[in-house]
Amino acid sequence: MTYSVRRAVPIFAAVLGALAGPTFAAPATGACSIMTKAEIKPFSTNRLFDQFPAEEEKEGRGSSCNYAGIYIQVDVIPFATIETMSRDQKQRIEAVRGVGDAAYVRNNRDEYAELYARVGQRTFTVQLDIGPQETFASVRPRLMQLGTAMAAKFR
Repeated sequence: MTYSVRRAVPIFAAVLGALAGPTFAAPATGACSIMTKAEIKPFSTNRLFDQFPAEEEKEGRGSSCNYAGIYIQVDVIPFATIETMSRDQKQRIEAVRGVGDAAYVRNNRDEYAELYARVGQRTFTVQLDIGPQETFASVRPRLMQLGTAMAAKFR
């Protein structure tokens, strides 16, 4: 059930973005090939990480990759949609520096630490589960490091 709830927000945002009509870069390479499981593993604290394969899905003009406790999307949500979300005070999205050309983070109900970023015309999102012994503040450095590693893939 968590997986379907988690995916509802990005899908809804992608639909809204499509209605707004922003342009995308060329269709994305598969998200799982941009950041392999081996590259993602150092950012995971999930003890079951190695027991589950990465699962990739095509979403709109991009794709997503679900690792145990880490979920990434590439070119699924137009960055204009994310910028619109950032202006909504209810969303509690914070602009951050050091990841790509522009980026935002948010604490999603103390369940997920989320990062939305843009490098050129490419966009990506990262969600890290916030474990029972973790807080958004304790997960945020890993989120930022993973975001920086992903942004480097688009340079």
